[in-house]
Amino acid sequence: MLTYVRVGFVAGFTAIQLCGSLHAASTASVVLHDSNRNRDVPVKVFYPSKAGSFPLIVFSHGFGGTKDGYEYLGNGWADSGYIVILPTHFGSDHDAFLEVGGKTARDPAAAFELQRQRTADVSLVLSLLDKIEQQVPDVRGQVDRQHVGVGGHSMGAGTAMLVGGATASSPKGAMQSFRDDRVKAIVAMSPQGPGEEGFGERSWDHIDIPVMTMSGTRDGGIGGEPPSWRVQAFNHMPSGDKYQVTVNGAEHLSFAIGFRFHPCIVRESIAFWDVYLKGESSAKQRIANFGACQLSSK
Repeated sequence: MLTYVRVGFVAGFTAIQLCGSLHAASTASVVLHDSNRNRDVPVKVFYPSKAGSFPLIVFSHGFGGTKDGYEYLGNGWADSGYIVILPTHFGSDHDAFLEVGGKTARDPAAAFELQRQRTADVSLVLSLLDKIEQQVPDVRGQVDRQHVGVGGHSMGAGTAMLVGGATASSPKGAMQSFRDDRVKAIVAMSPQGPGEEGFGERSWDHIDIPVMTMSGTRDGGIGGEPPSWRVQAFNHMPSGDKYQVTVNGAEHLSFAIGFRFHPCIVRESIAFWDVYLKGESSAKQRIANFGACQLSSK
């Protein structure tokens, strides 16, 4: 049985500067508890400061990163009419990273286990939306549960891919699916190529929901793989509502702390969400080259 515990709630107002104008979102922090895994999952919720019915985006951080590094996404998306939830996975905060060491991300068995736990964290968030609404009264009754997207960066991009229909395996194990049918579209920033975290050449063959992948021209893998390795997931996916955004000059961490790239990353991803979560077909023309972001599609 899934249960929860509230150990803290912080409501506030956060503002950042994006695309030349002031963007703002309200925020709250909640801790969910998964009794099946005896695990607490802290989450941060970003939401519009107005009432309405808003699609949901769950965003998965990179290994060793923190949710604070992605606040620009939470603010930007919430300001554009989305409720955004950022869970903290094991290994997704700096203290945990120091404890387990960067070598975990390079260990095939350990990295696959982290991905298995991460997909369970996403599932937990989607299963406990009632509890989140109880803890954050401002969003009560405002989460559009029929239109859910999942985003992620680095290892979190792999998490998004997995809940979106990709397959992966432990070393010498059979390929496994972690597809969550509640997820209707995904944005994967700096996704892994074959050979990491259980992903293989055929891992992306059967993703049939809309996907936007993003990577930088200086965005290589931690094992020395070239930037083109980050594009392999896009290349292997079947055609139809698939987009690749290449950010000129961006490195791997630019999607978290590369501030000069944030405006085009936010703009491209919002246009994608608007089409596939809000159903605004006219927004498709906004999925286009902008600033450092160059687009290809299939």
